[in-house]
Formats: sequence, C-alpha cells, structure tokens
Amino acid sequence: MENNTQGYVPYVPAPAAPKIKTLDFKKSDYIFAILFAVSSVLLAFIGITERMALGYTVSHIVFLAVFAAYLLKNGKLNVLSLFSLIASAASSVTFSLYVGDRAIYLAFALVTASTVLFALSASGLEVDSFGDILRMAYAAVITPLENAPVALKSLFAANKKKGVLQVLLALAVSIPFLAIVIALLASYDAAFEGLVNYVGKLIGRIIIKLILSVILFIILYSLAVDWKYRLFRDINDTYFNVPKKRFIKNVFTLTFLILISIVYLAFIVSQFAYLFNAFRGLLPKNFTFSEYARRGFFEAEAVTALNLAVMVLFTRFSARREDGKLPLPVKLIFSFISLFSLFLVVTAGCKMIMYIGSYGLTVLRLTSSVFMIATISFVIAFIIKLFRPELKPIKYAVVFSLMLFTALSLAGIDRTVASYNVNAYINGKLPSVDLTMLSELDPDSTVPYIVRLAELEDNENAKVAAAADEALNYICYERYYSSMDYETYFDALVKDGNIFRSALMRSCSKKAFDSHKVLGGIPEYRYFRPPYAFDDEIYYETQTETQAQTTTEPLQDI
Repeated sequence: MENNTQGYVPYVPAPAAPKIKTLDFKKSDYIFAILFAVSSVLLAFIGITERMALGYTVSHIVFLAVFAAYLLKNGKLNVLSLFSLIASAASSVTFSLYVGDRAIYLAFALVTASTVLFALSASGLEVDSFGDILRMAYAAVITPLENAPVALKSLFAANKKKGVLQVLLALAVSIPFLAIVIALLASYDAAFEGLVNYVGKLIGRIIIKLILSVILFIILYSLAVDWKYRLFRDINDTYFNVPKKRFIKNVFTLTFLILISIVYLAFIVSQFAYLFNAFRGLLPKNFTFSEYARRGFFEAEAVTALNLAVMVLFTRFSARREDGKLPLPVKLIFSFISLFSLFLVVTAGCKMIMYIGSYGLTVLRLTSSVFMIATISFVIAFIIKLFRPELKPIKYAVVFSLMLFTALSLAGIDRTVASYNVNAYINGKLPSVDLTMLSELDPDSTVPYIVRLAELEDNENAKVAAAADEALNYICYERYYSSMDYETYFDALVKDGNIFRSALMRSCSKKAFDSHKVLGGIPEYRYFRPPYAFDDEIYYETQTETQAQTTTEPLQDI
C-alpha cells in the first residue's frame, strides 16, 4: 500500500489573491488625476467629437504624455515599452493626415494595442514567449474589469476629499432648481427666452461632451491605476506564476506531427514540378496567368496560423526531457513545419509581387502583403526560440510588426494604392489603370492622383485622361456633392474654420480640384451631370440642351 501511494502529492489549490478595496494614494496620484481629467476633456472636446482629425492627434499625444509619465514613475522603459510608445504616438498622426482612408481603422487599432502594450511592458510584463501574449491579454482585459472600482474608491477615500463630494452633491441638487427658475424666467420675457434657446443648444452640446469626458476619465484613470500598481499580480507578488502541466505524451505528439509533415511533404513534391518555373514565366497547364498569380494568399496565411497554433500548443503542453527541453525528434519536426510555413508564405508573397506587377495594387493586395511580412517575422522568431530558448525573439517580432503596421497607417492604404497605380501607369510599368476602383476609394486620398491622369496631354493617354475626368465628376457629385444643393462640399469646407477638424490629404485634395483645368472653379461645372451620377434623365437632357444653346464647345470640354 505504501508503494502505491509513495510520491503521491494531493492537489492543493493556490490561495486566492486578497481582494483589494483601496490603495494608499500619494500626492502625485491626485495631481495625475487632475491631468487625466484634463486629457479626457481634450479627447472629448477636440478629438472624438470633431471628426477624429487633427484634434484627435493632439489630444491623444497629450494623453499619452500624461499616461507615460504616470506609469514610468514606478515602471521601466525597455525596448518593448519604448517602441510601443513610439508606435502609439506615430499611429495617432494618421488621423491628422486622412479622414476617410482605410488607414484610420488600422491606426485606431494600433493606437489602442500599442498603448496597452506600452502600459503592460512598462509595468513589468514582457513578451518573451507566445504564452506571455495570453498573460498580457488577461492583464489588459480581465483584471481591469475585476478592479474597476479601486481607482475611484482610492481617489475619494481620504477624509480631506469629502469637500469634493459636497461640491458634487450641491451641483446635483441645484440642477433641478435652476431648471425650474430658468423655465419661469423664459416664459416671463421673450428676449430671455431667445437667449435661453441659443444657450441651451450650446450647453446641450457641451453637456454631451462633458459626459463623454467623465466616461473617458473613469476608464483611462482606472486602467492607469490598475497597471501602475500592478493589480494583476497574484498573492506571491508574481505575474501569473502558474505551473505548466505537461499532459501530452511524446508518442501522441510525434504521431500527430509526423502525419502533418507527410501531407506537407506531399504538397512540396506536387508543387516542385512547376512552382519555381512559374517565376520564370512558365505557368501550370490549364491556368491563366491571373488565375495562377492570385491563388494562395489567404490559404498560406491560414495554414501558417494553424501551424503556429499547433506548435505553440505542443510546446506548452508536451512532455519534456529531464533537463526541461523538448525531445530532438519533436524539434526537428517543428523545424520542418516552420520551414514549410516560411516556404508557403514566401511563395505566396512572390506570386503576389508578380500579380501586383501585372495588374496593379488594390487594398486587399496591399494589406495581404503586409500581413505576410509580419507572419514571416513570427515564424522566424519561433524557430530561433525553439533552438535558443534563452533568447527573446518574440519581443522583436512584436516590435517589428508594430513598426510595420504603423508605417502602413502613416502611408495611408487608399493613398498608397492610388499612388502606386497612377505612378506605375505613367512610368509604363502597368498597361492600364483601374479608374473605377480608384474612384470608389477615399476621395481625399485619391483625387490628387486622378487629377494627374486627367492632365495627361499626349494622344496615347487621351482616353485615360477623359476617363479620369469622368471619374472626377463622379467623385465630385456622388461622393462630395450628392445632395445637389447650391453649396459645394469644398465651399462648406472653407467656411468650417475649426482647425481641429482639418486633415492634410483633404487640403491636398481640395488644391488638386482647384488647380485642375476642368474643375477650376467654373460655376457652370456644378450643374454638369456625369452619365451615371443621377437617375433623372430628363434633368440631364435639359442641361445638355441648355449648354448646347449657349456654347459651341462640347459638354465634356466645359
């Protein structure tokens, strides 16, 4: 009996972390609370509610400065936190460059992710392995929700802060009293009623922004306190120090991985007959050039993601040798699968380059290419980590990906597509340019490039120039001026003097419209109707007859 029970250790659950009610705030915490309140007001008043343009860039950088100063007071600035901070600030600049470009969606995701990554890395968490990414996700989402009331309770816990509560209580009681008095005075005097109506609309907008400011302050300050005081620690003052359970046997691991490897080896053999020849201009039988070139982008990404997930899973839960290392056969199979993933992604990337060189750039082709580059960095990081576990390549893959996507957001997705296609056509690298596709992208990002096509004067490009003019008509009326009132979009833009709503590419687009020989401010142009802009054929025929009676020039030359 003793032999059967020898070495048995009963499971004892780890003690639960003590519930934190309040923190012992210092003077600096109260000072930073005021600074967070100011930055929240700026985000609400000149950023989020003002078209997310220049004002958002300014307000986010102000908030980021306060956020960084607060966390770095007890934190540390390392490689990951430094580059995350740079990525957050640089990504916010995208909003002062573009208004409708798809890059702003990428920029918003980057601003959020890099700010959180900076906070957690400055607070002591690192990305030394793929498992650390899960720990960061837990510290970024779960623990802030669990400790949400701690920051506000701590802020108003001291007795000397009771005066603040009294002020808030007085404001709450006075609002209904003032509402009754103001309503009675407005009924008494018509002039005061007009003033109340005007001020009421103004105050209504301000109240909405103030409510948004309070919400932002509660969220941002609570997160900052949670990460500064490292509330995601366990009772032993460590970060998620959970013992790893190695429950997957080596026999299962090897069998599963060998089966996968056989399938991948068969794929390589089947492709080897023509794959590299395709890069020299020989295509598979029964395949057109475009069919071959565009196949495999998403499949390569999906297979690589699955491979990484499987390898990380087995690395985390597979049995180890006595020295804690993976068995050599498992490492070798991991190496083969990783190299196959690289082969697959690089091959898809080469076909993508061939496809773009022949048919031009689109939003999907651009974003797919960038994702493939980021994927390659993580596969290489996994291979390095496999044979040199003491190194920290995952961190640099994350930093590289942050910088890569930040560069894409600053370059602009729609703008980059338009720039490449137009320049490639003008330089003779592309035989044609898809103006229909360009006219459906963000106008502020594409108009300056379409104007370049419209101003081509040689006979070879006459049809392209005419098509570009038609595309500009479509953009001007369908995208900017579809309501057909008597004030153009750009006239309204000039009258809007709010600098925080401005964006660089919108100004460039307006200048391109103004400088174009056809769109150069001619009043009659605003009544010109492109063939597909409106459904009212009678209106178009009437306008055409009117123009024919007043000028001998063709309508398209106006």
